[in-house]
Amino acid sequence: PPRSTLFPYTTLFRSRSIVFDESTSANFARFGFIPLLHVIGGGDPNMGLYYLLLNFWVRLFGDSEAAVRSLSAIFGALAVSAIYLLGTRLFGRMVGIIAGVLFALDAFIVEYAQTARSYSMLVFLVILSSYFLVVELEQPSKRTRIKYVLTSTLAIYAHYFAVYLLVVHLVTVVAMRRYAALTREWMGMTAAILLLCIPAVITAHLGGGTIWIRWIERPSLNDFGTALVDLAGGSRLLLILLLAGGCYATLCAIRERRYWPIGFIAAWLILPVVFSFAASMVSPMFLSRYLIICVPALILFGAAGLARVRSPIVAAALAAPIVWLTATHLAAYYGRAGSENWRDATHYVLAAKRPDDGMVFYPDYAHKPFDYYQRRSEVAGPTNLAGQEPVERNRIWLVIRKSDAGVHILDVLHLRSSLTERYRLVDRHGFRGVGIELYAK
Repeated sequence: PPRSTLFPYTTLFRSRSIVFDESTSANFARFGFIPLLHVIGGGDPNMGLYYLLLNFWVRLFGDSEAAVRSLSAIFGALAVSAIYLLGTRLFGRMVGIIAGVLFALDAFIVEYAQTARSYSMLVFLVILSSYFLVVELEQPSKRTRIKYVLTSTLAIYAHYFAVYLLVVHLVTVVAMRRYAALTREWMGMTAAILLLCIPAVITAHLGGGTIWIRWIERPSLNDFGTALVDLAGGSRLLLILLLAGGCYATLCAIRERRYWPIGFIAAWLILPVVFSFAASMVSPMFLSRYLIICVPALILFGAAGLARVRSPIVAAALAAPIVWLTATHLAAYYGRAGSENWRDATHYVLAAKRPDDGMVFYPDYAHKPFDYYQRRSEVAGPTNLAGQEPVERNRIWLVIRKSDAGVHILDVLHLRSSLTERYRLVDRHGFRGVGIELYAK
């Protein structure tokens, strides 16, 4: 396979601030083993496998920005080799190489391979699970079945949305094997995965089910298209080219009466998006990053079309602009600033604080990224006044996470009004995604 490099995944380790979600991961990574089990056992159970690995990881390498993000980068690099193996198995070496290159340069993948969350681990596991499924369909063996069960189960524990891909696997097996899908081997694999995932179902129920994603709004048809563009690295043109390549490969497969490889990839691309969109009509959960499991399918779908071009020169001529377009959007991603600059916001407050200052966060949980940078700076910050009256303080810092404030503007106005009853606004400073206001008597 082409040699994977960590370069695209490590460039921004120190140039972008930790954002709120990453601070949650970094916070869990510092827990002791028993408290962490309480979190995974119902406090915040999704991504439980990732939290366990990250907890071990930071004990070895520390909790700096680079350290907490490097685990994701490693899984991102491993996923490049995995998609090469899967593409080669399904469509040949040329597709494997093209898919590996496009995947490594996909801005959406690179972004989450630099983020201290479980998404790059999830992508690696679903590619590996799909690879073992394909091997089992073509060359059945007990060893392959064990590998498939393990990788599929681990994918569920990395992120619950992996279940959508397992449904795609089930549909593929039933479509190919029909009644043969009821053999002891296939039924045994299904039963093994279900049994191994029972703890995940229990912890999800104890964690409140969908309570952690109630902030997600019900999607529209425009969101459907936006999600697909995001999966293509933010390029509408690249999405069109990949879909066109996949449609051409589908027509060729129909003509040759070899449907299942391209059919499997098409189902992998379409069904999770459709399932998530449909489920969101009842309980909203439709987010681009939750659909990151579809990126490998989109890339393989498009790359399969290039393999159908008989002339290597023509195929290379068609592949070159697609690779260039992918790299261009990756470069644009590197040129963009991060969504939240908690690093500079925290340093600003710590540099200007006084011993008797108090601090209020909106929303209350927005203190997590601030606490991360305060702890890293080893400087005591203002007292967090969550749940307390600020009447004994001469100065109050108000720290606002702008993404939450934009949705709940009336709550922010009420909070500001309560502060101006006793204080006057003396300073206001804005950072990307973070607002800082200082009130004094």
